[in-house]
Amino acid sequence: MRICGDEDLRRLSRILKLLLLLCLVLATGLCIFGAAPQAEKNEFDVADFNQKFEIAQWLVRYDTVAWKTTDLVMASDKEEVARLGRESFCFQAKDGLWHAVYGKLANNKFDQVFHYVVDASGKITRTPAVIKNGDGYSWVHVMKDKKNARSD
Repeated sequence: MRICGDEDLRRLSRILKLLLLLCLVLATGLCIFGAAPQAEKNEFDVADFNQKFEIAQWLVRYDTVAWKTTDLVMASDKEEVARLGRESFCFQAKDGLWHAVYGKLANNKFDQVFHYVVDASGKITRTPAVIKNGDGYSWVHVMKDKKNARSD
C-alpha cells in the first residue's frame, strides 16, 4: 500500500518551497521595517553637539589666558607677587578681549595687583586699568562667596 505517490511528493515539495520563500520575505520585511523607527531614535543631535563644542572652545580659550598670564605673574616683581592672595579671575569682555586679574580679597575689598588684557592675536599686555565693582562686573562679590564656600 502506497501512502504518497510521486505526484503528491512534488506537490508537497512545492508547497514547502513556497512556505519557505514566504517566511524569508516576511522575515526580511520585519528586519527592514522593524529597524526603521529605531534608526530615527539614534540620530545624531547636531545642534546639541555644536552647543557643547562651542562651550568647550570657550573653556580652552579661558584656560589658555589663565595659564599664560599666570606664567607672567610668577615671573614678575617679587614684592608685587607677595601682595597676591588666592583670588584671580579671567573674563571675556563684550568687545571680545580677554582680561586676567590677580589680587587679594580682604575685608570685602579687592586689592588688584595685576591686570592683563589679551587681544585676538594672543598678544598679552599688562594694563593699570582697575576692575571695579561698579564697572558692571560683580567680581568682588563672586570671589567673596567662593572664598567663604572654600574649606582651607
